[in-house]
Amino acid sequence: MYGIPSGAGVGAVHRVRTMLQENGSVTRCKGEWDEEKSVIILADGHTYARGLTKTLSAYFSPNFSISVVLQGLRTIKPKKYGRVRAIQIEQELSDHISNKRLPTRVSHPVIHEIYKALFLRDLHPIESQLNLGCSCMRLGTRVDLVCRNPKSEIVLVELKCWFDDYYDVQNQGFFQKPFDHMKISFRRKHHLQVVITRWLFKHCSHAYENDTLGSCHLLRVFQNDKGVLTHEMDTVLDTQICGEDPVTTIEKCISILTDTKKETKRKRVELMRAGSRLSLTRFQKTMDSSKRCKTIVSGSEKKLTILPTTE
Repeated sequence: MYGIPSGAGVGAVHRVRTMLQENGSVTRCKGEWDEEKSVIILADGHTYARGLTKTLSAYFSPNFSISVVLQGLRTIKPKKYGRVRAIQIEQELSDHISNKRLPTRVSHPVIHEIYKALFLRDLHPIESQLNLGCSCMRLGTRVDLVCRNPKSEIVLVELKCWFDDYYDVQNQGFFQKPFDHMKISFRRKHHLQVVITRWLFKHCSHAYENDTLGSCHLLRVFQNDKGVLTHEMDTVLDTQICGEDPVTTIEKCISILTDTKKETKRKRVELMRAGSRLSLTRFQKTMDSSKRCKTIVSGSEKKLTILPTTE
């Protein structure tokens, strides 16, 4: 299920399954979706989860820039769908699946293409936008599509729209450890998202826990050079992203996400006072712009103090 090489013994598999449970770093929970804030609320009822996509980008590709990706492209197709339209497509897809009805003549063209991709691979959608979350890691995400294959296995599908002109551009170096063997691109970032989503589904969710988890896929819907809507579907294996020893690599990744979960803004201020290399000027500018802190000058010493928002 995790693309573990045949050489990995039972001990290695057991280690990744029990590593965080032993020290209480994983909590199985089904988070609830907050429509107003568009975030997942975790099991305790008041903790908002960090989004998986942005969290992975912040830790493993913090300097990635879309403007740099676009450099060197001769032509750039106009962006046809923003986040608002993507949410509308997600809602329409959820409606189709929950009501067990196929797309109709008035359904969005992207919905038709998604069902076409699933039909060609004999995948039957059973749920959309499944919430996943771990309170201890303060991490949450939503699985775009949960399907069943002919073997009655659960299949996870992550949906992406467009990214057609620059999806495989690799002009910004490598990911940070433990994925530093891999060059950064949008496709690789999405593959990494699928790998960690699979881990969360297996270890941090009660959903379908009595079923067998099969393959995981990345489904991208986009326009080809002739302007015709089409798709491609990648089967994502841990070995593609995590190298020859995926068990150890995923261990390191989860440890990084767990160890840094308590690093709050106040904690970062304390680190700066203790001589951290973090730039005071850059940090001050960022915090001042959000009106959450200000610099207090006392003699020749500058102190950064967190203040409550007055608005």
